[in-house]
Amino acid sequence: MQKQFPNANITATFSGTNYQTNLDLASQITNVEKLLEGSDSLFYPTQIQGLSTIDENSLKKNGFTLTGNLPKKTNEIVITDVLAKTFETYGFQNVDKNGNVKKADVKNKADLLGKKLNVLINNKAVEFTICGIVDTKIDLSRYETLKNEQEGVMSYYLSSEFDKLLNSSYHTMGYLTPYQLQEITDAYHMYYMQNNGYNASINVEDDYFDVFYYKNEKDVEKDKLLDFRNDGDVYLDYRMFQNVKVDGTRTLQTIIESTLSYEDSEEEQLKTLKEIIKTYQKELEKTQAEMLMYDVSGNETKIDKIAGIYFGDNTLDEEYPVVLKNHMIQKMGFEEEGTGDFVLAPMVDDEQLKNMITYSYTSQNNVRFHLENQVMPMLTTVNSVVDTLRPVFFYVGIGFALFASVLFCNFIATSIANKKREIGILRAVGARGLDVLKIFLNESMIIALINWVFALLATAGAVTFINVYIRKQFGILVTILNFGIIQVLLLLGIALVVAFIASALPVFHISRKKPIDAIKDRK
Repeated sequence: MQKQFPNANITATFSGTNYQTNLDLASQITNVEKLLEGSDSLFYPTQIQGLSTIDENSLKKNGFTLTGNLPKKTNEIVITDVLAKTFETYGFQNVDKNGNVKKADVKNKADLLGKKLNVLINNKAVEFTICGIVDTKIDLSRYETLKNEQEGVMSYYLSSEFDKLLNSSYHTMGYLTPYQLQEITDAYHMYYMQNNGYNASINVEDDYFDVFYYKNEKDVEKDKLLDFRNDGDVYLDYRMFQNVKVDGTRTLQTIIESTLSYEDSEEEQLKTLKEIIKTYQKELEKTQAEMLMYDVSGNETKIDKIAGIYFGDNTLDEEYPVVLKNHMIQKMGFEEEGTGDFVLAPMVDDEQLKNMITYSYTSQNNVRFHLENQVMPMLTTVNSVVDTLRPVFFYVGIGFALFASVLFCNFIATSIANKKREIGILRAVGARGLDVLKIFLNESMIIALINWVFALLATAGAVTFINVYIRKQFGILVTILNFGIIQVLLLLGIALVVAFIASALPVFHISRKKPIDAIKDRK
């Protein structure tokens, strides 16, 4: 997308709704129950929709203002004025790891600077410090009617418009340093098995494990994989082998617990684990293990050749992920979702925006990039309706054009028929048929151009009236009818072609007669 529109200043995001991330802030809102019960809860979001970056250039291009500072250190975050108002209105509180609550006195957004936000990213708890609050200049006055519970199509579209405005834009994002955002993005490489229509399980010597997530081998650090070098297709988490007897009556779990010191650093623990696994690698290679995958139709795919051991670091209880070889992922046709639901870009000039909208409705190599803002729900509906009614409009337009053409031709033909004598006299004095045509064609063209001007004024006026009426009456931001240069040239072309045909046919018919016959009006 950035290559297609290099001047669009597109910024990547990290989704706050993936399977390992939770950016919900409800636990830090003092009166969250009151907020959720209120009719204006739509106006006070309770979670960060995603993570991105922001700099002075972005602030300037978007016309945003900043209270505080831009993030410079790891775990510093800039939140938006929209989120800040939620805390201003309904209170802010800190919740520590033990669940202890400490309320904070927040009277304005400046009081939020230095406060802590606790979230879950890539399945790890992260504590951010608010270093700045960006005012995205959002105008919510248009949506005040949503505070009153209403039903109907227009209320639905207004609600959809408001949802897009808040949740697919700058207004509810959290902004980090580019380095930390890249670190977070690089760490997300776990994909949900059911997104590809499969359920899976692992059987390790009659120990069964449900598999909800998988990783791609190419995304996993090499030091976290122990390869059996047997061309297998899947790496299993070492914890799946915990009940396998590898040393007489001792299980792998028993050996790990007696050897591993949980006071050591993660690096030291990983090193110890790898030494233990390598010691008993031959026994583990002989272990009976298989992976079974079932699609929605119940068809089974079995993997009974284990490629090796994965030293996972996830904390999803017993939901251990597996690591699939890249060729296996391609064979199964698995599609890996990206780390962001959308990208951000400031509004551009009208011409580039038009090109981006057109591009969003076309496919490139079976891929479409959907443009998302508050206008798109209505625009998508209008586009669908127009596509459905396009044939009707086309044939109705042809009908009106033919009707108008017949009237115009009849008018010109009658006018020429009343001037047969003049044509005969011109022919008698030596004028050619083409010379006669030029005279009457000039007259027809002048009449056609006058009609064209009136048609332009009438059409432009009607289109403007309809668009303004729809905008005011229904509050629609989309321009339903467009009247541009293409329509102007089309009307001109039709007028000139009809004028030429209307003049040429009767003139050539009369000019073929003998001059004396034309003068005496003989048939």
